[in-house]
Amino acid sequence: KTNQLQGQLKIKNNQVQAENIKVSLNTLVTGIKLRDDHMRDKYLEVKKYPYAILHSGLGQNGTGEGELEIRGIKKKIKGQYSLEGDTVRARFPIQLSDFNISGIRYMGIGVKDNAVVEVTMPAQSN
Repeated sequence: KTNQLQGQLKIKNNQVQAENIKVSLNTLVTGIKLRDDHMRDKYLEVKKYPYAILHSGLGQNGTGEGELEIRGIKKKIKGQYSLEGDTVRARFPIQLSDFNISGIRYMGIGVKDNAVVEVTMPAQSN
């Protein structure tokens, strides 16, 4: 989890438009310090790649797509969203291996390759 988001999210003509939404990966927390340190330093390499960036996104009628960059790798994504007033709640699946993130294991416990990203962000209405 983090609340460190930057960028523009707009609701215009019944569409949700996102542009250059940046998430500071150094501020992500899982609730366990050792896991946070491994996530940031070993798997996300936040010193080299400090942000996850949604370069562009467009949604209508609860579904959307965009281009996400993590660790310098850009991939197309698709997902769902809902509007709650001027707040957008989005969910989209990613495969960690698409972003060269793999082998996450500690003491026999690992992380699956498929993950679901959830974002809640205020939007500007035009």
